[in-house]
Amino acid sequence: MEPDLLYLITYFQIMESLIDDRCVVNMGKLKKRYPFEKLLEWLRRADTCWPLKRNIRAFLNRLYYF
Repeated sequence: MEPDLLYLITYFQIMESLIDDRCVVNMGKLKKRYPFEKLLEWLRRADTCWPLKRNIRAFLNRLYYF
């Protein structure tokens, strides 16, 4: 994998862990920084890279659905 892609995969995994314990402050900050539509766009652009899609989807689910 390319280094840029690995960076993004790791980045979204870390973002997901920031809100793992339902930290309201972090969730509020991340909702402002990453609107729902932007995350959906990145999910579409991830195309066939399943590790990136998995991490973006997990971040999206934790941020907006839990």
